[in-house]
Amino acid sequence: TTLNTDIIKAFRNKEVVDPKLIYEEILGIYNTYITFEESWQPALLAMYCMTTYLYPIFSWFPYIHLNSIGKRCGKSSVLNICAGLCFNATGKEVDVKGTHLFREIQVNGSTMILDEIEKLRDKDNAVSSDMFNVLNAGFEKGAVVPRTNMDKGGILEYFNVYSPKILAGIHELGSTINDRAFKITLLRQRTDQKKPKFYKDPMEQ
Repeated sequence: TTLNTDIIKAFRNKEVVDPKLIYEEILGIYNTYITFEESWQPALLAMYCMTTYLYPIFSWFPYIHLNSIGKRCGKSSVLNICAGLCFNATGKEVDVKGTHLFREIQVNGSTMILDEIEKLRDKDNAVSSDMFNVLNAGFEKGAVVPRTNMDKGGILEYFNVYSPKILAGIHELGSTINDRAFKITLLRQRTDQKKPKFYKDPMEQ
């Protein structure tokens, strides 16, 4: 979600929106489509979606780590809901390189939605190191990564890596990234917990 013209006009006209109503509506979306083991989990996700629009005012902004013990636990649905509600969110991205990550953040200030984060373990050390360097630093305002631009005579350029990030996978993260994230573990639904399927595109229904 981006700040479209309707939102900008409402802001300029000083229209007041009750944040509690927004929170309750987002909370309702998560509870409608996702089975959570603890009530704090959808509450945290709802608040996180809202505060992604304010992250530049904070000195630090933690990540969300969605973890599941296997497939079909609702992880993809949570990511798709986040992608539709968070500020300037990317779609659900898989197998992302660190260079793409910091360029996306530099240009768009995006909420990064990163799935199958465990695939980094299977990459060569250079790719994994590049990605983890961005993730290790990107929770703190002012964090940058330096890169040499050979197309401009080898000058050193600095890229901003500070932005909200939602990481998902079936394995644990490294200890450093774990310290920067709120962890939400998703479990498979029981037969008595069946929820409707979330469709990010109404045409899919």
